[in-house]
Amino acid sequence: MLFGLFGCGKQEEEPVTVEEEVCQYTFRNRAVEADVWIIPDTEANRKTTVWGSATVKGSRPDTDSPIDPEDSDKYLFRMIDSSKMYYSADAIEIPENGIIEIRSKENSMEAELEVFDENGDSRAVYEVFKARL
Repeated sequence: MLFGLFGCGKQEEEPVTVEEEVCQYTFRNRAVEADVWIIPDTEANRKTTVWGSATVKGSRPDTDSPIDPEDSDKYLFRMIDSSKMYYSADAIEIPENGIIEIRSKENSMEAELEVFDENGDSRAVYEVFKARL
C-alpha cells in the first residue's frame, strides 16, 4: 500500500472587505432641547415605557443629528424635553436618507413631525401627542 501526501505549501489569502451600505437618516430638531428615541414600531416597544439609550441625547433646537436606524418598516417616535414634556407619535415611515423633523410652538400643546425624502420633498406629516410628565 502506498500513500502519498502532496501539498503546495500554505497559501496566504487576502482578506475580503465587504462594504455594507448603511442607510442613514437625519433627525432635525425645530422644537426644544430634548432626549429623542426613534425605535422600531413593534408590539413590545409599544407596550413599554423603557426605550433604552436615547437615539439622540440632549438634542438642541435648530440642529441636525445623523441617525443609523435599526432595521424596521415603521418607527415609534418618543421625546422628553428639558421641561419634562413627553412627545409621542407612532407608525412613522422614514425613507432611506430621509429627514424626520419635529416642530413645536413654545408654551403650546401642539407639535408635529414631518418626514422628508432625501431630496427634501415632504412625504408625510404626523400629529404628535404631547403631555406633561
